Amino acid sequence: MKYVGVDIGTTRTKAVVYDAERRRVTAEAARPTPVEHTGDGPVRDAAAVVRTVADAVAEAVRDLDGPPPAAVSLASLSEEIVLVGADGSPLLPVLTWYNPLGREYADHPAGPGADRLPAGADPSFSVFTLRWLAEHRPRQLKETERVTGLAGFVAGQLAGHRPGELTMDWSHASRTGWFDVPTGTWITPAVEWAGAHGGVLPRLVRPGTAVGALAADVSERCGLPAGIPVVSAGHDHFCGAYGCGIRQPGESFVSAGTSEAHLILTDTPPVPDPGGPRTDIGRFVDGELFYVHRNLPSGHLYQHWLRLLGLTDQDRLHELMAAGPPGSDGIRCLITPDGPPSADFLHVGIGTDRITLMRALSEGLAMASREVSRSLRAATGRRPTRSVAAGVPTRQPLWRELRAATTAGELLTVDQPESAALGAALLAQRALTGRADSPVRRHPVPAPEADKAAAYQRLIASYDRLLRSEAS
Repeated sequence: MKYVGVDIGTTRTKAVVYDAERRRVTAEAARPTPVEHTGDGPVRDAAAVVRTVADAVAEAVRDLDGPPPAAVSLASLSEEIVLVGADGSPLLPVLTWYNPLGREYADHPAGPGADRLPAGADPSFSVFTLRWLAEHRPRQLKETERVTGLAGFVAGQLAGHRPGELTMDWSHASRTGWFDVPTGTWITPAVEWAGAHGGVLPRLVRPGTAVGALAADVSERCGLPAGIPVVSAGHDHFCGAYGCGIRQPGESFVSAGTSEAHLILTDTPPVPDPGGPRTDIGRFVDGELFYVHRNLPSGHLYQHWLRLLGLTDQDRLHELMAAGPPGSDGIRCLITPDGPPSADFLHVGIGTDRITLMRALSEGLAMASREVSRSLRAATGRRPTRSVAAGVPTRQPLWRELRAATTAGELLTVDQPESAALGAALLAQRALTGRADSPVRRHPVPAPEADKAAAYQRLIASYDRLLRSEAS
């Protein structure tokens, strides 16, 4: 059978067709994920996202031979919420997960219900967006019939659901701030703290659940048969991990893209340490395991500095950066892993060129990644012997060299660029058949040669000294 997996990403919406008989992706397509820049910052038109998904799916399935796909499955970024009115349409544009509105409420939450928020909750969690909407868009919130995530809204539109039939899976719910991870239930006081009430929340389902059947009025635009299951897969980074075969407790995964997601799987939900680095816990997309997770704004910072320095030929840039020695002529770059992305450069000389500065940024990101991995190991009490990495940056030789030099244990990469969409397709296979393939091949990344390895150890030691001095 064939399965369509869709990943609604920050900048692109990708659709793939997984052919279980051939055990590979046989077709794919992509569209820009709609975003508009307004007085309220970056927002999305949720209805336009639905059209984008349908068009990407239609292109992916256009030239298929043999039987049509048996299901369509959705992965998505998780923190973006849709206020749905009584007629099923969105009442407001959707604030993007990186829109700063609402983050002020994350710094010092107070008031009834604040004690039920997750300890050290990520400022991008939906609960803070909802609090901002309650204070700045009270009329629309009062008219809201349901609050759901972007993936839940798209799934509802594909299945022709009325507002009362909308769903959210545990994986997406784990990023709201009003979901109790250990019990898999809503935290009504947290929603009330945000200014809403529990009656607006959608029905919770396990990740990888068929939540409806493809409606006849949208099936033609999608190029799929009406009535096939619509599956709610889960958060895109975690669907990417599933697609790459990360399915056992203790396994580690890095999803490198606009943001760099780090996670370790566990069979029990860890208890966050209020005094330690911020980590997120949630339900994995298999509906059985849990994860500990942290995000690093690697892609945001890298693209920002590319634009700032006017570097457009990335292939040439990667070649020149890789040719330089470890250490970037003494320049160090300290990355802020939490909160607004920032990179602080130290020891930049008057003769420093753009290539050296970008190499220093790449080294700083690798060191920040190392610290994030350390915090996850401490939170789970596990020390993975290997880590799997996926995403466009993993194709770059310097990225692989830096991460192999700074990763504890073995590092492997995969050659599947759309791992999140593939993971969604495999979760559709699991929903229909009770099992899922693991078709992605992993490739070990060799450690740097002896001279370079020694240089990187000295570089790591210098960053460790800097971090200790920062902490003191």
